[in-house]
Amino acid sequence: MNKQRIIVFLIYSLVLLFIGRNLSFLPAFSKNKAEIDPQKKKESVQEILKDRKGNFSVYYEDIGSAKSFGIDEKKVLTAASLNKLYIVGYLYYLAGKEKINLEETITIQKEDIQDYGTGSLRYDGEGKSYSLKTLSELAFRQSDNTAAFVIATRVGREDIQRFVQDLGLGATNIDKNKTSAFDAGKFLRFLYDKKVTTPA
Repeated sequence: MNKQRIIVFLIYSLVLLFIGRNLSFLPAFSKNKAEIDPQKKKESVQEILKDRKGNFSVYYEDIGSAKSFGIDEKKVLTAASLNKLYIVGYLYYLAGKEKINLEETITIQKEDIQDYGTGSLRYDGEGKSYSLKTLSELAFRQSDNTAAFVIATRVGREDIQRFVQDLGLGATNIDKNKTSAFDAGKFLRFLYDKKVTTPA
């Protein structure tokens, strides 16, 4: 009887491994990952861009291998909403150091409202209060300019600038709204490597 149970258990386990190997609590069979060839990827991107009008700046880095390539990646361009990456990043840097509480609320003033671009806060008007956490979510999910402006005012634009400079992001200027593809890519890498804030 014990022998029968062991055989049934083994068969059951094998079935689970084969049909349920994508479930997070079961071991997965390793797949051979093709070696990343940055030069081939770069050539593919250049092929896509060659007949297109406009100025392009590209930075690519494979997280697993850290292999990378760039096409005019250090060219300084208007950051537009990429600036929100640095603004909210610095907020979460401070939160990770326990220097600021993300539940702190800020009441929107008339002078805070950025009446252009995207986001819902400019339509909600002045007088409503939001936590820093909610403002950061609005800054990312809606690309809300008022939310980003309020966060930057609260944490200090000069301090955000010092923060990105300390990270070595030399092309980024918060006040002038400038950055590069290289700086943005490196910032995302620092975020992934937990050099910006804690996982929480």
